[in-house]
Amino acid sequence: MPESDLTHLEEVLALHDHSLGPPAGTPEEFKQRSLKNLENRALHHHVFDLDLLKEMTDYCGLEILHSDNIGSDYVLLTLLQ
Repeated sequence: MPESDLTHLEEVLALHDHSLGPPAGTPEEFKQRSLKNLENRALHHHVFDLDLLKEMTDYCGLEILHSDNIGSDYVLLTLLQ
């Protein structure tokens, strides 16, 4: 995802625990910083897909017993070490 992607901005703003990150400022300051993510790269992006996760588990020597996409946002893996 490019740093300009704000797809999950509302979720980030709703779920951010300001008590754990005082340097982020007030909720409004945090929102303004987040809106400028292209400039400051402050938001977290999930960029995994099932193919990449399979490649990573192969590299680590793990065996996937089961895999499934849940909607468009989640990948579930059951692994055997």
